[in-house]
Amino acid sequence: MVKKTSRGDAASRTERKFEKKLEFYARVRQTVTSLAVQKAIAKNVGKPKPSTESRDQNEGSNKKSGWKVKELESRDGQTRLKTNVFFASSEQCSDTTAGESACTAPVVVISHWLQSNRDAMPSRSEFDNLIQGSSEWRKLCQKDTYMNDFPKKHFDLETILHAGIRPMAISHDQSFVGFFSPEKFGSLQGVMSFDQIWDKISSVADDIEFEPEVYIISWNDHFFVLKVKANAYYIIDSLGERLFEGCSKAYILRYDDNTMMYEKVAEEKSQQNETKAQEEMICKGKECCREFIKRFLAAIPVKELEEQEKKGDSFLFLSSSSIADRVQLQLLAIFFIVFSDILTFLFFRHFYTFLFIMMYIEFSKCVSVSQYCQFEHI
Repeated sequence: MVKKTSRGDAASRTERKFEKKLEFYARVRQTVTSLAVQKAIAKNVGKPKPSTESRDQNEGSNKKSGWKVKELESRDGQTRLKTNVFFASSEQCSDTTAGESACTAPVVVISHWLQSNRDAMPSRSEFDNLIQGSSEWRKLCQKDTYMNDFPKKHFDLETILHAGIRPMAISHDQSFVGFFSPEKFGSLQGVMSFDQIWDKISSVADDIEFEPEVYIISWNDHFFVLKVKANAYYIIDSLGERLFEGCSKAYILRYDDNTMMYEKVAEEKSQQNETKAQEEMICKGKECCREFIKRFLAAIPVKELEEQEKKGDSFLFLSSSSIADRVQLQLLAIFFIVFSDILTFLFFRHFYTFLFIMMYIEFSKCVSVSQYCQFEHI
């Protein structure tokens, strides 16, 4: 009889122990859920959001939006571009920004904003704030660790990304390295050209289900941003001088169905002996973005290198590595670092699996003990 009572008490203690564990697991689950909600709220609060102007796409050529139709001429005077341009109030070299060598920091800050707002473009105030990303560059300039490696303060992109000013990384699988007009240089035969890179990008962008992509382009010791959408391409540059001589404002160029590019084909003299250039349209729409990079940015350096190589002068002749450095272009795909989210998902997934297994084991033990005690009681 004593034995039966003892086993009955054991069963009761086991059941109470099991109930306490159930209560403990319930509290743990509530705590984990609460932490997940708090993290989601914090993530949304920290995410840059577009202003009302940005949510309206900030598109359309009018004073309210800030976009203006502008005609631009290439530095060699052979090409004319007509497209929509959006200017910031300053650039990276202005007195308020003071970031002469800070092009890497603004492109990371701008890329992060564009990735956070895939269907929008920044308003004037937002664009100005993004150009202020050079302040991150100034912070790095105050650290001896970076200054020892970059005494000229011109940090490379990898250094800026590793510094963690924004949670971004390079997607090497979707990035490209190519060269302008490699067929013109004997040492560059067989390498990927800029046109081949562009063909890959444009073929993907023509897909109906295409999601906007953001690239950082590195060329000629400078970085700028390329945003690729299904209906338009954008070039965002923190240095106005790249657009035309004397420009002191960061800019955005939009290439869409309204964009047109003309090439000078001949010159004729009127009866008043005035020289007038004859032009013909060479492309329209998004394709103008490709030609802008080739004709407005790379045309003169490529032509100079080609002439020097043809001369073959020992003083002027450049090595293959020097040629590659001056005509090489890197197009780097950028994405958010989401390792923390992945780890959180795996933690929650395995945590609940572990809880389920433990609860099943404890329940099985309790059922077995209860059945055993009941058998003995009977």
